[in-house]
Amino acid sequence: MHRPGRPDLTAGEYHILVSDGKTVYLQSKPLFPGKPLSPAPQRPFLLATGGMLDGSMFNRFGWAFVGACKITGSNIVHDDRRIYAAKAAASMHRSSTFQVTSGYLLMEAELPQTSEPFALFEKTAFSYLGYRTTRPKFKWRSKIPVRGQAMLLTSNALLVSGLPDEISPKDPYAALQGRKGGRLLIVDRNTGKIRGEKLLDSPPVWDGLSMASGRIFVAQSNGTLVCFNTQP
Repeated sequence: MHRPGRPDLTAGEYHILVSDGKTVYLQSKPLFPGKPLSPAPQRPFLLATGGMLDGSMFNRFGWAFVGACKITGSNIVHDDRRIYAAKAAASMHRSSTFQVTSGYLLMEAELPQTSEPFALFEKTAFSYLGYRTTRPKFKWRSKIPVRGQAMLLTSNALLVSGLPDEISPKDPYAALQGRKGGRLLIVDRNTGKIRGEKLLDSPPVWDGLSMASGRIFVAQSNGTLVCFNTQP
């Protein structure tokens, strides 16, 4: 940007870069567009929309799929067929609210095999990813007593970890500030029902779940790493 009598200023935006396998995107904008730009990605791909450095779970920020704009969440994991999303408010509309202790929303949806036109995504991307686009096919929705800060998809379970959704009358902010520890839920992929739970000394860091060699690792916000063995 240049103004008379003032030095040139280079504008920039710090954000998470994603790719559909062909090019790299900053939000909905391709950084290295082809000539001509492909009218749509071959399949829906995950997009970071805005506010990814904001841990407040603001309902108009989060993850979404280009080509499947109605599927959104503060955290999303998926395989080739199904999408699992966690978020606080049920809607991305500006008037949506969330009440503590009411439970966080966890859902499973079908991953579309074809993508909506890229032009449609561009049109709806910043009205939060499209009130006017096709509704996804949800298999189940459930409420969980955990603020899903980290998710992990295994062959037979969905793991969700985060702060407990509770309020202490004498210390209302204790859970939200991490002083009530954390919880790790083991959720049935087919039904959304909780099959098991582990208590944590500290909540996980954002996206702090991983798995290797039959073991589950939780990176906690207190700087420690916890390991759970999944083998009998």
